[in-house]
Amino acid sequence: WLVAALIIGFSYKTNLIAVLSLPKVNIPFDSLEELINQDDIPYRSSRGSFFSEAIEASPPGSLMHKVFQKLDGYEDDVRNIIPAVFSGKYAFISNRIPIIGIITDYLLK
Repeated sequence: WLVAALIIGFSYKTNLIAVLSLPKVNIPFDSLEELINQDDIPYRSSRGSFFSEAIEASPPGSLMHKVFQKLDGYEDDVRNIIPAVFSGKYAFISNRIPIIGIITDYLLK
């Protein structure tokens, strides 16, 4: 029983440390619908990307057209995107692969 009590105690202690030391991340939206229904955080995209071309060509009344209508503008300077997003200035929408590249470049500097 002593071994079981030690294991439970250590498990509780490590889980408590993990919960107390990791910050809670508050994500203001989880989908495009939630993004366009909120007005707190503007969002941008990169000009000429597949995503921006898709929302510009989307039919009126569609979800993608609503995204285009509420778009705050375009940001093409990669050096500005990540700091602005991290500071909460705006959200950025693009394809997954370019975003991964942008984040990797920013974090490796």
